[in-house]
Amino acid sequence: MSQSPLEPAFEGAAAEAYRAAWAALNKLVRRGYSWSGREQNCAFLNLAGSGFANVSGVSGFDFPDDARALALADWDGDGDQDLFLTNRTSPRLRFLRNDQAGTNAHVTLELAGTRANRDAIGARVELAVHEPAGGVRRLVRGVRAGEGYLAQSSGRLSVGLGPAGTTLQRVEVRWPGGAREVFEGVQPGAAWRLVEGSGRAAPLALLRSKPLPTGAVAPAPVPSVVRVPLVRPVPLPRLAMASADGSELALFGIQPGGTGQGTGRPLLLTLFSTTCAPCALELAELAGRASELERVGLAPLALSVEPLAERERAADFLRARAWPWPWAVATGETLEVLDALVASLLDTEERLGLPASFLVDARGALRVLYLGPVMPAQVLADRDLCELGEGALFDSASPFPGRWMFPGLPSDADFLEPRLRARGLEAAAAEYGRGRLAVVRTAPADLLQDFGRQSAVAGRLEEAEGFFRRALAADPRHFGALFDLAVLLHRQERISAAAELYGKALALDPEHADARFNLALARLQLGDRAFAERELRWLEARGVQSAALLREVLAAPPAPR
Repeated sequence: MSQSPLEPAFEGAAAEAYRAAWAALNKLVRRGYSWSGREQNCAFLNLAGSGFANVSGVSGFDFPDDARALALADWDGDGDQDLFLTNRTSPRLRFLRNDQAGTNAHVTLELAGTRANRDAIGARVELAVHEPAGGVRRLVRGVRAGEGYLAQSSGRLSVGLGPAGTTLQRVEVRWPGGAREVFEGVQPGAAWRLVEGSGRAAPLALLRSKPLPTGAVAPAPVPSVVRVPLVRPVPLPRLAMASADGSELALFGIQPGGTGQGTGRPLLLTLFSTTCAPCALELAELAGRASELERVGLAPLALSVEPLAERERAADFLRARAWPWPWAVATGETLEVLDALVASLLDTEERLGLPASFLVDARGALRVLYLGPVMPAQVLADRDLCELGEGALFDSASPFPGRWMFPGLPSDADFLEPRLRARGLEAAAAEYGRGRLAVVRTAPADLLQDFGRQSAVAGRLEEAEGFFRRALAADPRHFGALFDLAVLLHRQERISAAAELYGKALALDPEHADARFNLALARLQLGDRAFAERELRWLEARGVQSAALLREVLAAPPAPR
């Protein structure tokens, strides 16, 4: 990899080489290579002027991880340094507890600045150590911000002093800014807090860590299937295949406007090969739960990856598993399209392995990827994802609950078209491109918003609120539904809820003057005059007519309570 340039702005051949090196490195990572070549971690022992000894193996440090950062901390309060390692590869975090058997003396110091910065970053501590055999050694430690790459070690200084019986003759701190201060009362074998200007050490109580498992810890089992629920349905382009009798057929397709063309019911598309043992397991398990899958309206389709000339062998393979549903043979281009879609969605260049399954909704949009042999129980549990709007789908796809903000995401066409075109898949890329065409089309959220407006005009406010909320369940980034619901709540004097929705609407369209005006009024009603005055300046700077009205409201005396 090229060295990072020293100049903030750089051009020419050096710049191109630097960018090309990063592109090549990222390409290797996407192909499954390690960032650092799977080099084992190293630990070196300082031999006090005689060089360093490689103690990687005896220290237990030589994991073949793709390590990125190291942080030191006295986790268990025993005076020695324990280590935390983060990796690009699994496990993402390792904790190495330092349990050396020894009797050496130690001391822990925590510095606190008063005139200097609070954490005393930049302070230098000098310790004069009196050894049992006579003589005085000087140890120097510094308080640093940052520890190597992407890491911050503990701000406390854990200092090894030497053999048991070692005493401290003098502890001096040079604070950031240059002031020097000697601290009395520091004794080995304990923790002390040194406050700038106090001149005397105060005992520091260390929180004891919770006990950790001893001995080797068994690694978590690698899952046999990787399940990837998508946060947004992705319509599938036309997939060509041949039926069991050799006749041509096709599934899916993208219509102008970006909508998919489905089969009218959810479908589980499973790629298989007759030489793939996990495929045999998956297909047999699915066949054994056929009645349950049919009951929830799910239609599995087995898709052979082997040449059409081998379809008799594929038929025998499926008969041996009592496969009760249709099956087909994928064309080479269909397999390339599926491989390219998975690679794009997962940001990888590794080829798609077998088995691989795709849960597709009734409208032809991909909802869940399964990489590996998926079992029927998981498919049955995921069946309901085919009916969810984007907001609820986002919650279901996330591994943890939360409240979400929805930034503007690139369209399927913007994201997938260039990636498919780069793979030479022109027909599939063109389908996503056609999705950009403007058509007269009403999305579910648009319809629900229209129904909500009609109900509001008719005075059926509760009904209107229900329509607006259903619209947002279908599309949480629907500006019109957010704004209309906020206005409805505002008129009902539900000010806090209205202000929150105005804020979400403005996150989607920060230049919307009406939303800014209404939010200013709502925040003013909540007592935040400073916010309303800031919004007034924004409106006036853009010559918005409502600025004059907001100025009048701000100038009026407050209403009596």
